Amino acid sequence: MNMETEFTNTIFGISFPDKDLKKVEDDFELERSMDAYDDVEIYISKNVYKHDEDDDFNFSYRYAIEAYYSEEENKTYYTLYLIPEFASLSDKKKKSIIDFVGDENVQISDVFDFGMPLVFGRTEKDGEYDKHIMDLISSVVSTIDRFIGFYLDKPQNRIGTDGWLMLDEYLHDVDSLKATLEKYK
Repeated sequence: MNMETEFTNTIFGISFPDKDLKKVEDDFELERSMDAYDDVEIYISKNVYKHDEDDDFNFSYRYAIEAYYSEEENKTYYTLYLIPEFASLSDKKKKSIIDFVGDENVQISDVFDFGMPLVFGRTEKDGEYDKHIMDLISSVVSTIDRFIGFYLDKPQNRIGTDGWLMLDEYLHDVDSLKATLEKYK
């Protein structure tokens, strides 16, 4: 019996065998499709995840996978995001999004478009959009989700605001910029 597994796929530093490769459509719904008029393709997870290990950070969220093709650079940029669910946000953030959308029927894509996703992974590839990269990213989401704290520890901007501080702003209206600056005093 051969116990050796060949890890033939790698994305975001995570390797896995071909038998674990998923199609992005298995776990994600197409939100925005790349075509002649749009250079972005976005998939949002069907599954709603829950983080309830900490009283201050009980929230629901989904993942989004985005591909952006830059014709000038002839490169496609792929990003995995965590998006907090609308119901988990502070009342102030909810009101801002409702005003932004112009309707109380807020979708997860509206939270994404409002600018609340947290970056969990990025990669780029020369050339046009390759759906296989989306399949690779989709295949590692469950692994990434098991290490959510590690990904939230990473800086989300150039001044070093980590994912926890961004979530604190989204969930509790904490000023993440001020909190980041206090952290470095």
